[in-house]
Amino acid sequence: MARCIMIVDDDLDDIALFQEALLDIDPTLICASAVNGMDAFRRLESAEINPDLIFVDMNMPILNGKDFIKLIREHKIFNRIKLFLYSTADMSNSLHELKSIGANGFIRKPTVYAELFNGLSDAIYDCYKDHPA
Repeated sequence: MARCIMIVDDDLDDIALFQEALLDIDPTLICASAVNGMDAFRRLESAEINPDLIFVDMNMPILNGKDFIKLIREHKIFNRIKLFLYSTADMSNSLHELKSIGANGFIRKPTVYAELFNGLSDAIYDCYKDHPA
């Protein structure tokens, strides 16, 4: 079964960078994207995509990352999806709050590709450790 990961970000360059890192980690991944939380929710709701893991930017127009996670967690059909927020801001002091809204983790958006690669690798491992390919 193919592994599908979604990136939700209003910055197309960031989407491209995340997709490049994800495919460097595992070239068999299917990478989907959305430009804001509402776009992502509509794609999920229509069953257009069925990701195992979603990386969502904290700060976006229309529906930001926190509100997107709250919306997703209101729908039990999506409970199996792992959700990781990311931001350029350090949210390590807010991990309890982020987990309380339904996030599985947080990644600080790094400025160095190797840090992004390592952060995404850790999240992917966490998502698939019980169900390897």
